[in-house]
Amino acid sequence: MIVFVVLGVALGAAVGIPLGRRIDRTRPPQRVSALAWTALALGVVAVALLAGALFLPLALPGPTGSAVNSTPVSIVLSMAGVTAAVWAIARGDRRWVSWTAGGIAAVPTVFWTVFALGYLIDPNPASG
Repeated sequence: MIVFVVLGVALGAAVGIPLGRRIDRTRPPQRVSALAWTALALGVVAVALLAGALFLPLALPGPTGSAVNSTPVSIVLSMAGVTAAVWAIARGDRRWVSWTAGGIAAVPTVFWTVFALGYLIDPNPASG
């Protein structure tokens, strides 16, 4: 799981560095930056994949529902969305899109963080 977190932060930095250089810190941008929109898109896709990972096995019982596993992609995209949103806010784009992108991407990030902590505390919950 930590590999996916590192990949997500690296992806967020790979998106944030080139797009963040276009934002001038001395003057607030007149329009919302491409970095903020990219962070919002990453966050929305991560939430959709989290919802798919949680609810698709309920909708498609049997081997079809259990074969769909979007967990790693959701982890990577949520970490990338949070990283890109923080990068946009740090570079000076403090419009609603940047804050919304950070909030939306934070939902699956917090979920997967709590999930990982729970696994670290008790890796075999059925044996207790």
